[in-house]
Amino acid sequence: MLNPIDVHEPLSDSELDDLDDFLSSDSMPDDCMDLYTLHGFLTALAVGPDLVTPTEWLSVMWCCDEGPEFDSFDEAQYIVGLVMRLHNSVVRTLEDSPKDFVPIIDSEELADGEVRWHPEDWCKGFILGTYVRHKEWATIVDDEEHSIFMAPIFAFLDDGGLEAALTEDGHGKLTRSDLVGLIGPSVVELKEYWRSRSKPNGSGLAPGHGSSSPGKPGLQ
Repeated sequence: MLNPIDVHEPLSDSELDDLDDFLSSDSMPDDCMDLYTLHGFLTALAVGPDLVTPTEWLSVMWCCDEGPEFDSFDEAQYIVGLVMRLHNSVVRTLEDSPKDFVPIIDSEELADGEVRWHPEDWCKGFILGTYVRHKEWATIVDDEEHSIFMAPIFAFLDDGGLEAALTEDGHGKLTRSDLVGLIGPSVVELKEYWRSRSKPNGSGLAPGHGSSSPGKPGLQ
């Protein structure tokens, strides 16, 4: 069994690979979350308007009430433990060192050596996470001043939104990489948005600024 220290340990690269492999395997129901979608989903839960317990969000993550088909109890314990540690890592990073938050985003290396990021699955997962508290999240979408924090995430949900974001930002043309780099800081701003509404004095972590490079790290 996991001891109390283990559940707060960040996932290593090999453990992230294990979780990625399982989520992509035939043990999972069709059309379920991959690692990138899961990280976006857990991020939305971590920054959202109130606490969502694992009992509530695990069934959403598994895409069914029964969960996946594990080969053994040990495998079930291991995979669920990885999911919970990933969740805890997201929560802890955003709470203790928000500027260090890095979304786990798919990428490919192009022929010229450049890296092209593919945040679509991560952004889809984030939006799935907002559905768990849909009524509350709808208020920020209707808030002209603060809905801008959702813009980098919404942009990658469809080609039309991406095209609009890259050409109509009002401050010169953004590149795709620029927009990807805004996802992490936007997540921190969203956390501050909900924190300010849960605490009358608006106390809490300072909003993050600048941009962050996505990747597939062992989260701090």
